[in-house]
Amino acid sequence: MSPQLSSLLFLVVGISMVLTPWLAAGGQLIASRFELHDVRSLLPVESETDDLQDHIIICGFGRVGQIIAQLLSERLIPFVALDVRS
Repeated sequence: MSPQLSSLLFLVVGISMVLTPWLAAGGQLIASRFELHDVRSLLPVESETDDLQDHIIICGFGRVGQIIAQLLSERLIPFVALDVRS
């Protein structure tokens, strides 16, 4: 490896090491603002949950969650499915 390339790689690694904590802190700040907003919009209206009892909660409604929901529906077992990408 040439000395110029080696110096350039050391410079890039050094800059990334210096910037990483600042970028991580900024990312957490931005994420917390979005998370706070998203959580409030996901809270159910109280009337939506009045009749929920003796049910199964499916966390994640991807491929496996949908299969589980289908099996529960066939057996007439009440369930609620939660997914962050809904």
